[in-house]
Amino acid sequence: MRKILIVALALLGITTIYSCGPSKEEKARQLQEYNDSIARARADSIAQVKRNDSIAAAKAKADSIEAAKAAQEAKDQQAIEKITTMFNGHRYNDYGYLEANCTPKLLKKLSADYDYDGGGYAGWDFRSDAQDGPSEVTRIIKVTPLGDFWYRYDYYDMGIRGANKVKLVEQNGKLLFDAVRRL
Repeated sequence: MRKILIVALALLGITTIYSCGPSKEEKARQLQEYNDSIARARADSIAQVKRNDSIAAAKAKADSIEAAKAAQEAKDQQAIEKITTMFNGHRYNDYGYLEANCTPKLLKKLSADYDYDGGGYAGWDFRSDAQDGPSEVTRIIKVTPLGDFWYRYDYYDMGIRGANKVKLVEQNGKLLFDAVRRL
């Protein structure tokens, strides 16, 4: 009887040991959960890398836009100074200045607009039609960038208020007058 009791207890112990672990279904479910958590971690990691790349690209684009804006503002300031110097200094009457600071296209127009014999340039295209008045009251009031290198300049010409717009282009690092229109 003792032998039977020992064998029964041994069988009971073996059954208990094998029945205490997870079932095959439970093991499969735990393995699936583990694999799913690894897949989620990978996806989260990839998403984070994409977010970081997107943030870096957006920052680079913003920096590029800011740099372009700063460069345009510097060009606008240079153009404003050029227009102001030309007008306030009456440089539109100086043929040497016009030849050095106008494109061939504008020089051709200024030459065609010149009404007198002997050739020359119609520097008055940069001014109003004022013929009489105090010449000391000829000055720029303000210059406004219009975009695409067009600038409006408001001025007094012999005391008469006027406005023109002028286009500048950059050639070999130098700003040149390319077109002028009376407003």
